[in-house]
Amino acid sequence: MQKVLGGLDVSAFDTHRSRVVAALELLRLTYADEYVHEAEVAEVRDVCTAMGFPEEWLSTMGEWVSRFNEIDDEELEGEMAEYRDALIKHTEQMMEV
Repeated sequence: MQKVLGGLDVSAFDTHRSRVVAALELLRLTYADEYVHEAEVAEVRDVCTAMGFPEEWLSTMGEWVSRFNEIDDEELEGEMAEYRDALIKHTEQMMEV
């Protein structure tokens, strides 16, 4: 991929919020088929590193995506709706850092 992509230019993501959104969407795409290949993880890690995220952020965002993808398409009520809302609130907090 290095030959294809060259150096990663992430300058379009010039705010912390835009970097978080881009990283989460990239991770959601990676997890979309419920199978994550090691090469996909490596590429996501490279992009997140270029955006300045430490390794622990990648783990946190990956866990968030895994949990959110499980409940994203469902009509939720009660505790599950509260859980979804808590995940969204956590994302808002990640964007504020």
